Amino acid sequence: MVVHLRQVLYLGAMENLEHLIKERRTVNQFKPEKVDDALVMKALELSLWAPNHKLTFPWEYRVVTGEKRRLLTELAVELKKAKNGGVFSEVKADAVRKNLAAASHWVSLGVHRSENPSTFQEDQLTLACSVQIASMYLWDQGVGSKWSTGGYTLHPKTYEILGVDPQKTHLMGMLLIGVPEVIPAARPRPSLDQVLK
Repeated sequence: MVVHLRQVLYLGAMENLEHLIKERRTVNQFKPEKVDDALVMKALELSLWAPNHKLTFPWEYRVVTGEKRRLLTELAVELKKAKNGGVFSEVKADAVRKNLAAASHWVSLGVHRSENPSTFQEDQLTLACSVQIASMYLWDQGVGSKWSTGGYTLHPKTYEILGVDPQKTHLMGMLLIGVPEVIPAARPRPSLDQVLK
């Protein structure tokens, strides 16, 4: 039997895809190294190929830099302090700042609001698919990511800091991107027969 080159390439691509799906991890600790801007932009560009019912194109991405990033970092510290009843040492505050600063890129994730609840839900699901595409592409390039929905990514002050109109845009967290410092071990997944009915 003759195996055509195209079939070989296809099988290789499918093996690589399976590997990416199983090996990608959410990264919580990054090295303080810069990731190429073009690589991040490519990941976001590819994310727009996610399934999108009715082609509403609801995505709103914002790359967060400079003063806005500093203000959001301080908001994260404030919220941690409040969560701990105001008892939060400067050492812990600095650890939060250092952890957030290590990520090379922050991308705020949002979707357009819709008067139709069904469309709004579908648009949020589209964003989730988009994040997975971007994260898998980055992982394939040796770059980690974390979709954070921590308080500082969704707080009313976050809308103010980013200049986002909450009547028009619904924030859905922050995609933190960077070089992995630690790659978490895989956690067991359920078997298919546990979830397939």
